[in-house]
Amino acid sequence: MAISFVNKGTWASGTIFTINPGLPASMQAGDFCLLFVESADEAISITNNGSITWTQVTNSPVSNGISAVTARAVRLTVYYGWYNGGTTAPGIADSGNHTTGIIMAFRGVDPTTPFDATPVALATETTARTALAPPGITTATDNAMVVYGIALDADVTTSDPGAITGTPTNANLTDLTLQHAQTVSSGVGGGIGVITGFKTTAGSSGAITGATTPSSTHTYLTMALRPQATNASITIPTE
Repeated sequence: MAISFVNKGTWASGTIFTINPGLPASMQAGDFCLLFVESADEAISITNNGSITWTQVTNSPVSNGISAVTARAVRLTVYYGWYNGGTTAPGIADSGNHTTGIIMAFRGVDPTTPFDATPVALATETTARTALAPPGITTATDNAMVVYGIALDADVTTSDPGAITGTPTNANLTDLTLQHAQTVSSGVGGGIGVITGFKTTAGSSGAITGATTPSSTHTYLTMALRPQATNASITIPTE
């Protein structure tokens, strides 16, 4: 069964300690969800799971190590969970400078082993730059969906997809899509970008080129989602 992008929920931001990113529309029981949260290198916590029980992704959070709540400080925290019904959004809290978050839903993800490889983190950027450099990942299964999660410290307000300009390209992936890119100027400013694509034949996803952001630091978490196996039907001949 091929993986498909179902929808994204309402992007949320705030400086009042708690935000509530909305659930994506059109979800069905069994859909796989990723929750992306950006902060000024402040630890975040889920105060209310809402309709999905959230588990932190391996190698999350990703921080560039600059002291919290200063310019260029940025942290990306990613959670995953399975949707089984309901309409209640999660509650997410940090220390109060600013927080941004968004939920994305996917269908056709393997229910036993949703991640096709261990997520790869990169947080070496301590100097502002415009070019994006999310790490590649090596998939194990044909037709895995590669998900690039990006946190930006950009201190500007942009509506989606204004935080990422230029067209992302990657010759190793098909259907490369910028799913969301948005920032706020609240606090020291920041936001989230998410890019997805398919690795038709298992192997290295390679690098993304062509996409740029306002001059800022970034942290990255690259994931690969494993497609659910399709049960083959067997016809038994009769004598």
